[in-house]
Amino acid sequence: MAVVVSQEPEFLTAFAEWSLKGRLLVWSTRLVVVTRLLLPQLQALLPTYWTFSMMNTVFLNVEKKSSIITFHGAMVNVTPMPFMPHWRTVTPEGSSIPIHEGSDYELLMAVAATLNFSIRTVPCNSWAEATRLVEERISLMCPIYHNKLTVRAEKYDFSFTYEFSFLSFAMAKPTQRPRWQSLYYPLSHEVWLIVLATVFFVPVVYISVNFVQQAIHGEKLWSAGRVFQDMAGLILGQSLPYEVSWFTSNRILLAAWLVFVIVFGSVYKGNLTAHLTLPKYPSRPETLKELVETVDKVTMPDYGESFLKYFRRSNSPLFIALGNLMELGPNAVEGLQRALRAKEAHVSGRRYLKYQVADKFGNEDGTNRLYVGRETVFPGHSGWPIPHDAPYSEQLDNSIMAVLEAGLYEKWTSDILAKTIMERKRRLRQPQQGDHQKDSAPKKSSQSLTITHTQGAFILLLLGLILSTITFAAEMKFP
Repeated sequence: MAVVVSQEPEFLTAFAEWSLKGRLLVWSTRLVVVTRLLLPQLQALLPTYWTFSMMNTVFLNVEKKSSIITFHGAMVNVTPMPFMPHWRTVTPEGSSIPIHEGSDYELLMAVAATLNFSIRTVPCNSWAEATRLVEERISLMCPIYHNKLTVRAEKYDFSFTYEFSFLSFAMAKPTQRPRWQSLYYPLSHEVWLIVLATVFFVPVVYISVNFVQQAIHGEKLWSAGRVFQDMAGLILGQSLPYEVSWFTSNRILLAAWLVFVIVFGSVYKGNLTAHLTLPKYPSRPETLKELVETVDKVTMPDYGESFLKYFRRSNSPLFIALGNLMELGPNAVEGLQRALRAKEAHVSGRRYLKYQVADKFGNEDGTNRLYVGRETVFPGHSGWPIPHDAPYSEQLDNSIMAVLEAGLYEKWTSDILAKTIMERKRRLRQPQQGDHQKDSAPKKSSQSLTITHTQGAFILLLLGLILSTITFAAEMKFP
């Protein structure tokens, strides 16, 4: 009898080839192969080599993922908490049976089908209670991702890392403030200086030519005030002067000025329209450094106490500054509402923030008034809390790993976010009576010009009225 022990396909392949060439085995020889290869690997290996398919060979497959240790159809206590897009429990209208949904719920159902158990959700009032029941072994798992922190590992273990918990921040999108320079922005400083110089230079040239013509031919001399008024009127869109000199030089100069006015006016009007309808918004904080330099306060739910301690004890100046700005207590909706009203930000899981922004603060056209920062505040490995030294941890990890390798978890998450955005649009287009979320979005989806865009024109008009009033008073006093 020959016994071969290996869990490497390469070794078994080499043994099959070497034993055949060296005539190690005959029919009377009994070959026992002890391995931990998975069944698909064995099915590919057995028919390929003569030693395994035609000789007196038996395989003893001791799989690492054994089906012996399962829950045998038992009812397993779990302690989830509402945390979309990972988990939510809803009761349809007209039904008393709650329905669970979310990416982590789908993952739990896949694991339950593999390990042969059904779930019983134990009601919890807080995240601390949910993990405490796991610590006391009343609950066998909390099927919502938790960051793997050392302070938590002292109380319970974690499952396989199936999610990288990107702790991120959400803030209100910056809006434009009223600026009186809105009429000035369409052109650069250099262009405005050249235009200003041209407005003074061309009338001077016109007056000089007119003066020479008057000296030579007795042409009527126009006053400097009238020339400046006519030239400035043309650049503002007024008609041609009532009287035009009959000399060719004067007409050529006037024609050149008209061409310049037409080109300049078209460019300015086009840029002004684009600037008013598609304004450039101020830059917004996207990194942790920009966040701590911008906001007055950072809010986070109660479960962030461990993060708060970590930030304040950290050696990083940014984490220390973040910890000093942090306030615990508000949930996601309250924190995001405060971010709209004040100079604050709310910190939570990246997927969770994106879901809340899409579900509670989305507009009818798919946009929203909040955004999630580009940089991650605190990336961390995450898994399900399970009791210390749980005998099913290995089987649980293998099941979670299989779901991740199939790409199902990311697919479930993206489907939930897409569904949430569509439902939000539908609620806004067909508001129902008593919908408490309808006030979260503006009633108009179209963009209208506000005082932010047109403030410069009104200020210019006010200055003109004041100047004309002063001039009128002076004319009445000195007729």
